[in-house]
Amino acid sequence: MASRIAILRKIRAFLPLKQRLQFYNSIVRPVMSYANVVWANCDKDSVYRVLRLKKRAGRVISYADRMTPSVALFNKLGWIPFYEQHKIDKYIIMYKRINGI
Repeated sequence: MASRIAILRKIRAFLPLKQRLQFYNSIVRPVMSYANVVWANCDKDSVYRVLRLKKRAGRVISYADRMTPSVALFNKLGWIPFYEQHKIDKYIIMYKRINGI
């Protein structure tokens, strides 16, 4: 995931905000959300490492400073908080399991 964010950092000067978000949603986010329900229940250090990468991606996309609060950054980009996304993914899996999908 870090290498994909590094690529985004290199090409961000050539892309408008909409395309930077598309790059994130198509190239970076799938890696982060892969098996989210499983690894989000791991130790806090592992979860925090992924959260830091998401914050880094947000800063790269929006040209934000390192000291920019993540709440303001995520709101600006229209992103759901990390732990809320984990809950949504877990509920989707439970729904699919209950309904045999």
